Amino acid sequence: MKHIFTCIAFLCLIIPKVVSAQTIAVDSSYWHSIPFYKSITDTVDKPIHMDYFQIDQDIVKDQLNDIPANGSSIAALLKLLPHFIDGNCNCRSFSQDLGYGLKSTRYTIHGGYGSYNVDAVYFDDHVLKLKLTIDAEREIIEEYLLNLIRMPFV
Repeated sequence: MKHIFTCIAFLCLIIPKVVSAQTIAVDSSYWHSIPFYKSITDTVDKPIHMDYFQIDQDIVKDQLNDIPANGSSIAALLKLLPHFIDGNCNCRSFSQDLGYGLKSTRYTIHGGYGSYNVDAVYFDDHVLKLKLTIDAEREIIEEYLLNLIRMPFV
């Protein structure tokens, strides 16, 4: 019993020092030192490469526009986005088991000027939440992609 109290007293003295020594400070200047980082105010290099844009156009027209009609089940999503779960091809997929049969997958398609994220939360084959995010420069979205998007967008 004396040994247990000694251990507890020792832990009480050490734990606050260990916890306080693990403070992490975030250096926001780090992201600006990465050569591929672009801020929101950056513009697209001119002239626009239409072959890059064609990749984005094909992704929007052939895949993204059909997601709302086919997004109620994982089987339907896999017909539209065959690598939704495995992430093969020119895309990336990250899945998490949320417990009790609930799963989450973030699927990213890399395009010419942008990348397109499809996030799904699902149970068995039933999609409970589906979110689409387009990550591209504002100019590309407004001037080239907005007129191609045929789905409700917020």
